[in-house]
Amino acid sequence: MEDKLVIIKKVKILINNLDKITVNIPRKSYYNGDYIMKYSFDVLENIILCNYYTNNNIRVNFYNIIMTKLDMLIFILEIYLNYKYISNRYFINIVNGINEIKKMTRVWIYGSKNG
Repeated sequence: MEDKLVIIKKVKILINNLDKITVNIPRKSYYNGDYIMKYSFDVLENIILCNYYTNNNIRVNFYNIIMTKLDMLIFILEIYLNYKYISNRYFINIVNGINEIKKMTRVWIYGSKNG
Protein backbone atom coordinates (compact mmCIF):
# COMPACT_ATOMS: atom_id res chain seq x y z
CA MET A 1 0.00 0.00 0.00
CA GLU A 2 1.44 3.33 -1.05
CA ASP A 3 1.12 6.14 1.45
CA LYS A 4 0.56 9.56 -0.03
CA LEU A 5 0.72 11.34 3.31
CA VAL A 6 4.17 11.70 4.82
CA ILE A 7 2.53 11.67 8.25
CA ILE A 8 1.32 8.11 7.67
CA LYS A 9 4.86 7.03 6.78
CA LYS A 10 6.19 8.69 9.94
CA VAL A 11 3.58 6.98 12.14
CA LYS A 12 4.39 3.59 10.60
CA ILE A 13 8.07 4.15 11.37
CA LEU A 14 7.08 5.11 14.93
CA ILE A 15 5.01 1.93 15.28
CA ASN A 16 7.93 -0.20 14.11
CA ASN A 17 10.27 1.52 16.58
CA LEU A 18 7.80 1.13 19.44
CA ASP A 19 7.23 -2.52 18.60
CA LYS A 20 10.93 -3.16 19.18
CA ILE A 21 10.73 -1.98 22.79
CA THR A 22 7.63 -3.93 23.75
CA VAL A 23 9.70 -7.10 24.14
CA ASN A 24 11.50 -5.43 27.08
CA ILE A 25 8.27 -4.64 28.93
CA PRO A 26 7.31 -7.35 31.44
CA ARG A 27 3.83 -8.81 30.93
CA LYS A 28 3.13 -8.32 34.63
CA SER A 29 3.67 -4.57 34.30
CA TYR A 30 0.39 -2.63 34.31
CA TYR A 31 1.70 -0.49 31.47
CA ASN A 32 2.70 -3.42 29.33
CA GLY A 33 3.45 -3.18 25.64
CA ASP A 34 -0.21 -3.55 24.73
CA TYR A 35 -0.95 0.02 25.76
CA ILE A 36 1.75 1.60 23.68
CA MET A 37 0.82 -0.41 20.59
CA LYS A 38 -2.88 0.35 21.02
CA TYR A 39 -2.28 4.10 21.18
CA SER A 40 0.14 4.07 18.26
CA PHE A 41 -2.32 2.14 16.05
CA ASP A 42 -5.09 4.51 17.17
CA VAL A 43 -2.97 7.43 15.93
CA LEU A 44 -2.49 5.77 12.55
CA GLU A 45 -6.18 4.92 12.28
CA ASN A 46 -7.30 8.46 13.13
CA ILE A 47 -4.89 10.04 10.64
CA ILE A 48 -6.18 7.75 7.90
CA LEU A 49 -9.80 8.50 8.82
CA CYS A 50 -9.14 12.23 9.01
CA ASN A 51 -7.72 12.15 5.50
CA TYR A 52 -11.11 11.08 4.14
CA TYR A 53 -12.97 14.08 5.56
CA THR A 54 -13.08 17.56 4.06
CA ASN A 55 -15.19 19.18 6.79
CA ASN A 56 -12.80 21.23 8.88
CA ASN A 57 -14.81 20.80 12.10
CA ILE A 58 -14.53 17.03 11.82
CA ARG A 59 -10.83 17.28 10.98
CA VAL A 60 -10.23 19.44 14.07
CA ASN A 61 -11.98 16.79 16.18
CA PHE A 62 -9.65 14.16 14.73
CA TYR A 63 -6.72 16.48 15.44
CA ASN A 64 -7.69 16.61 19.11
CA ILE A 65 -7.94 12.82 19.28
CA ILE A 66 -4.58 12.37 17.55
CA MET A 67 -2.85 14.85 19.85
CA THR A 68 -4.33 13.14 22.91
CA LYS A 69 -3.12 9.73 21.79
CA LEU A 70 0.36 11.08 21.04
CA ASP A 71 0.51 12.72 24.47
CA MET A 72 -0.52 9.41 26.04
CA LEU A 73 2.31 7.68 24.15
CA ILE A 74 4.79 10.15 25.61
CA PHE A 75 3.36 9.58 29.10
CA ILE A 76 3.70 5.81 28.79
CA LEU A 77 7.25 6.22 27.49
CA GLU A 78 8.04 8.35 30.56
CA ILE A 79 6.82 5.48 32.74
CA TYR A 80 9.00 3.06 30.76
CA LEU A 81 11.95 5.39 31.28
CA ASN A 82 11.30 5.62 35.02
CA TYR A 83 11.17 1.83 35.30
CA LYS A 84 14.33 1.63 33.19
CA TYR A 85 12.62 -0.42 30.47
CA ILE A 86 14.08 1.99 27.91
CA SER A 87 17.21 4.12 27.84
CA ASN A 88 17.21 7.90 28.06
CA ARG A 89 18.66 8.12 24.54
CA TYR A 90 15.93 5.89 23.11
CA PHE A 91 13.29 7.89 24.97
CA ILE A 92 14.57 11.17 23.51
CA ASN A 93 14.69 9.74 19.97
CA ILE A 94 11.13 8.40 20.14
CA VAL A 95 9.73 11.56 21.74
CA ASN A 96 11.43 13.68 19.06
CA GLY A 97 9.71 11.52 16.43
CA ILE A 98 6.36 11.93 18.19
CA ASN A 99 6.83 15.70 18.40
CA GLU A 100 7.61 15.79 14.68
CA ILE A 101 4.37 13.90 13.98
CA LYS A 102 2.48 16.35 16.21
CA LYS A 103 3.92 19.32 14.34
CA MET A 104 3.19 17.80 10.92
CA THR A 105 -0.37 16.99 11.98
CA ARG A 106 -0.93 20.53 13.25
CA VAL A 107 0.28 22.02 9.95
CA TRP A 108 -1.74 19.50 7.94
CA ILE A 109 -5.02 20.13 9.78
CA TYR A 110 -4.81 23.84 10.40
CA GLY A 111 -2.97 24.57 7.16
CA SER A 112 -5.85 23.08 5.19
CA LYS A 113 -8.31 25.00 7.36
CA ASN A 114 -6.62 28.30 6.55
CA GLY A 115 -5.95 27.42 2.92
